[in-house]
Amino acid sequence: MLKRITVDQLRLGMHVHEFCGSWMDHPFWRGAFLLDNPNDLQTIKSTGIREVWIDTSKGLDIEGGAAEEAIAAEVETTLAQAAETGETAPRIEVRQEAARAINICAKSKQAVTSMFQEARMGKALDAGDTLPIVEEISSSVMRNPGALLGLARLKIKDDYTCMHPVAVCALMVSLRIVPTKKAGNLPKPYAKWWSGARAILNRLFFEAFVKSVGIYPIGSLARLESEHLGAIIEQTGKSLLTPKVKVFFSSKSNGRVVPEIVDLSKSACKDKIVSHEDPVKWDIRDIHELWSGLPAAPW
Repeated sequence: MLKRITVDQLRLGMHVHEFCGSWMDHPFWRGAFLLDNPNDLQTIKSTGIREVWIDTSKGLDIEGGAAEEAIAAEVETTLAQAAETGETAPRIEVRQEAARAINICAKSKQAVTSMFQEARMGKALDAGDTLPIVEEISSSVMRNPGALLGLARLKIKDDYTCMHPVAVCALMVSLRIVPTKKAGNLPKPYAKWWSGARAILNRLFFEAFVKSVGIYPIGSLARLESEHLGAIIEQTGKSLLTPKVKVFFSSKSNGRVVPEIVDLSKSACKDKIVSHEDPVKWDIRDIHELWSGLPAAPW
């Protein structure tokens, strides 16, 4: 059984499963090992790490601490209010903003490529040259963060180096402007990440991350209670748990169905999301085209 304990509770004979913090906060190249060396114990206590996960099935146990199930429940409770979006600035629809976002992605790719070429030639870079495109990214994120954040993921292998900085820029801008008044609830895929992240991230930024990306991010695949699969195409104003979904696949018959957009926030809608799904598991290769209506790399 996995259990989270403080560093002060660590004892020789315990099996360290994972450190709660950044890999840069400790000198160990292994994330999991049997703690049988007093020097290792002292090293851990001297780092900035405050909590660790231990595996009681592979080493000593201790009274106290928090079991994995309890942590998951804590996440469900502590973050429950993030699902409610509260007051948000008016936004335009993703599809409408996508047309502008395509041009921004094209300009951004060109700008980043140019910067890399200048760096290769040993030229000094002028950060001021990027300000106009950053302003455009900021404006797009304020109109609707889902459009640019989603499109920035539509990158082929050769474009990754150029488009990754654009996606990071859009995300960082969204973290500054998203209103965050309450803590929030994340489904289980976030639970393990949160346990370590809160040791290295300010809680306010984590809440902003949830608000900007969404519990079910635009472009991701979700399974509905009706045994259908759908691509998340839009966040709604009521709750991050009830986005608009483009249903196109039946998990029951393991085949495609006529696409239909379902707004889970409508009172008349009785369906709901039950889990995230991996498109590869269902051999779905066109998830990005399905949610955006655009080719994989429209620039």
